[in-house]
Amino acid sequence: HQTNCSYFFLGSRRRILQDMFNQKTRPFYNMALKEELSPLPENEVLSFLIRRFADGGNICPEKVARQIAKITHCYPYYVQRLAHAIFEIAENEDITEAYFSKGVSKMLAEEEASFRAIETALAPGQKKFLRALSLEPTPKPFANAYTQKHLLGSRTTLKNALKKLEGLDHVEKSKDGYHRLTDPVFVLWLNKIQVLPVPDYHIEEENI
Repeated sequence: HQTNCSYFFLGSRRRILQDMFNQKTRPFYNMALKEELSPLPENEVLSFLIRRFADGGNICPEKVARQIAKITHCYPYYVQRLAHAIFEIAENEDITEAYFSKGVSKMLAEEEASFRAIETALAPGQKKFLRALSLEPTPKPFANAYTQKHLLGSRTTLKNALKKLEGLDHVEKSKDGYHRLTDPVFVLWLNKIQVLPVPDYHIEEENI
């Protein structure tokens, strides 16, 4: 409530923030300077991870720290989320690639309910499109070669699906022009269950 002050609106739901200031019907239309925060610099993430593991009594090789940075795309939340999972598994031992793999599995298992709820809430066409983009980000999601490869629907159906997925902040168009999922760990989860074998259920009829 002072005369000379500035407000910062920050959040991971970029679509909500963009709509607040980009839509003419909204009260804050054109009342903010928009700045997209890029991922953290990888070198800073590496030094942070190595230092924090050392503070906990664990030696983390740069190679493992780099794996954590790359698989999380240097997103602050997931960098710390995965590092914590690895730290819990390793206990008092030094960090190895085996602990990195176990940490990823632990993180995915703990995010299972959240990610499954996201996927379940989507319409079948949206879900299929989301899986296609998780496997293969593309600059041309409506190209015949892409839609045929991933067995997607009509162009109209796909445009509606993409609009919905972007509105939910599940998909974004990056600076390089590619449509891709916004959450790198959601991508890992989708691809993980994508390759699992489908169980063969045998239902036996019972006399009632």
